[in-house]
Amino acid sequence: MPGSAASSVYRIERRGSGDLALWRGDVLVDVDREINQDSRADIERWGSLVAWAEDHTVIERWDQPDPGEAWRVLVGVPCRYVSWRVEDAAITSWDEVGSDNWITRHIEADAGHRYSAAGSLSEVLAARDTGGAEAVIGYERIYGVVPEAPLPPDAEWDLTPITALEFVQRWITARRELERRAGA
Repeated sequence: MPGSAASSVYRIERRGSGDLALWRGDVLVDVDREINQDSRADIERWGSLVAWAEDHTVIERWDQPDPGEAWRVLVGVPCRYVSWRVEDAAITSWDEVGSDNWITRHIEADAGHRYSAAGSLSEVLAARDTGGAEAVIGYERIYGVVPEAPLPPDAEWDLTPITALEFVQRWITARRELERRAGA
């Protein structure tokens, strides 16, 4: 989405001296020293964590064929963050959306700013895999329902880009409110 902070491209460059540079678009976010025996997976995690610390953007995946441990540049595909409103129901939603248009985290609030959802698709799937339908029902009692289908292409016109930081701040507030109400 144009103008969205989450639409920036992240990349990690490995320099000959063992330095790792993390870039967000054309902006150098951080430089760190590669530690001996770091695997590519370690470096990818490091990049995601630095991006998170910088602006709360989540790297969805590292986008290139697997070059093994001989890589020089890794390019990250971030999630994007959007808000939208259902006027008839007076509900506002904020979503973290993957490149496949699946909503990975979802927040909902009514017109009075009372949160009714702050759920994560990965948490719902983990609940299902470890405890079945009963665990999912228990999860949804506390955190609400996460949409179970990708955003349709015709929804794009109605989405407003927001920053990753705005999403994460609202996520933390909503989770605390829902957990407090549930006594969790």
